[in-house]
Amino acid sequence: MKTLVTAGSSGFHFGRLFKITDALCERGVLNPDDVTAQTGRIDYSVQHCRHFDYASSDKMEELQSKADLIICHAGTGTVTGALKKGKKVIVFPRLKEYGEHESDHQLDLAREFAEEGYVLCAMNEEELEQAIKQIESFTPKPFVSNRENFCNLIRSLL
Repeated sequence: MKTLVTAGSSGFHFGRLFKITDALCERGVLNPDDVTAQTGRIDYSVQHCRHFDYASSDKMEELQSKADLIICHAGTGTVTGALKKGKKVIVFPRLKEYGEHESDHQLDLAREFAEEGYVLCAMNEEELEQAIKQIESFTPKPFVSNRENFCNLIRSLL
């Protein structure tokens, strides 16, 4: 299964996700030959898969299109972009307690998307391994953007 692991373009370190990705590749949970990681700025040297810091939006679009599975931080643009492409997604939110973000808003977003049936969510290595094992049988709910309703709400308030 072609897998893209992405941290997005935030300036915050997210080495935790890539240490776990490496461990899962090393143990054979993920096939290292099928994993590409977009790491962003991290304080860790990825050992077991292809990786790069950042890429153009066109290159990221290409990588997303080729992936069967996208494991990503809980950035709205990253998650909704993958869902709009019909990809299976495991969200691994950045957490404040690890200095990965200023707040736990990604946790809230990840839980909301998971509760709606769009994605699977993992918070640690054990949960990510379990989600990867479940992903083939997981059928995500087709993504429907709520943008129009949100825009209408804002217009009504103006």
